[in-house]
Amino acid sequence: MGRITFELGDHDRAADELIKAYMGGGPETLEEEDPEYLVFLGTRADLNRRSNSAF
Repeated sequence: MGRITFELGDHDRAADELIKAYMGGGPETLEEEDPEYLVFLGTRADLNRRSNSAF
């Protein structure tokens, strides 16, 4: 869902969906995806923290 909403330009929802995937499965969840999603997520969240307060 994060990938789709990102491509549609809904970056707020994309960030929400991508962080859910990242927090639920860790960075390996996004390893097989286009690196742009992880780069984008890094602009919206502190990826070095694994808590709900990452925003």
